[in-house]
Amino acid sequence: MNMKTRVPIRAICFDLGDTLIHYEGIPLNWSQHYSNALCIGMKKNNYGGDEKKLNECSKILMKYNTRAHPRNNEISAEIIFSEIASYLNIDKEQSNVLMECFYNYFQQRSILFADVEKTLKSIKDFGIKIGILTDVAYGMPNSYVLKDIEKIKQYIDVVLTSVDVGYRKPMTNGYCDMAKKLDVFPNEMIYVGNEEKDIIGANRANAISVFINRTDKKCSYGECYQYESIEEMWKKIKTKTAV
Repeated sequence: MNMKTRVPIRAICFDLGDTLIHYEGIPLNWSQHYSNALCIGMKKNNYGGDEKKLNECSKILMKYNTRAHPRNNEISAEIIFSEIASYLNIDKEQSNVLMECFYNYFQQRSILFADVEKTLKSIKDFGIKIGILTDVAYGMPNSYVLKDIEKIKQYIDVVLTSVDVGYRKPMTNGYCDMAKKLDVFPNEMIYVGNEEKDIIGANRANAISVFINRTDKKCSYGECYQYESIEEMWKKIKTKTAV
């Protein structure tokens, strides 16, 4: 397919989870890890994490689990954890500790894919702007997202999360907001992701969609291009790109 009638590519925007990073040993649906993550926060707050409390808190989290219950609008961590705090009858400070321990449980397993750093450096050296547009889990605050990209933040021009935008993919709001912040038109921007919603949203926003498929499973979501890694994507697209 032609690069959207050969419009010069001025920006490449990436999804984060399972595109640039992955959580080792953690599935896309975090539900089976709720109790372990919550237990850490409860112990740090010096109150018991008995089975009933863990089950009730897990039910609250499951209500906001977008893998089980997809939604278009985003909900902040403050709303989610204030509901948990209300059930546990804990104060704001204790709620913040619980939230921090919950996110840290998953984040300590965050790992960059091997080809990411060198590829982003090459893209940046080529003079193309780089963005990250990502849906976050359970309204994760931006401070945690920035920790995930600590090793590559020097290459990133703009980071937008679903909390910033107020909507999740495949809604086009985030793609359009990203294009504006990068000062490009959507059809001058490539969006790279690993899920169907990434591709649907990019196509709807008139961006150039790239599906990264690191699995052996053959599938297609109507993307403009499909590659096995972002390194392969950049090698192929660089030859088609005029900036």
